[in-house]
Amino acid sequence: MTPDMKTKWLAALRSGDYIQATHQLKSPENGYCCLGVLCDVHDPTLWIDVEGVDPKYIRETDVLPAQLAANYEIDESLQRELIFMNDDKEYTFEQIADWIEDNL
Repeated sequence: MTPDMKTKWLAALRSGDYIQATHQLKSPENGYCCLGVLCDVHDPTLWIDVEGVDPKYIRETDVLPAQLAANYEIDESLQRELIFMNDDKEYTFEQIADWIEDNL
């Protein structure tokens, strides 16, 4: 991940502009998981809204699209760790941003 993109992702997580959601990149109510925030920072025009279904980001619902994950060097193990913090440990975006800042 480039330092510029990391800075933008951390700023978005800490901005208070995103409602936190779990178990999906983006909820129908416009909530996001931490990976969904990354998708939105990358390119908010790539969300696909399908009536009656969770919004998708380039056809994905709960993990990063493969090309995006590769571009930002976020492998499956790291995605699982971030998802675990967001969904199971219920870390706030601020806590997740601190972890990303210290570990990525």
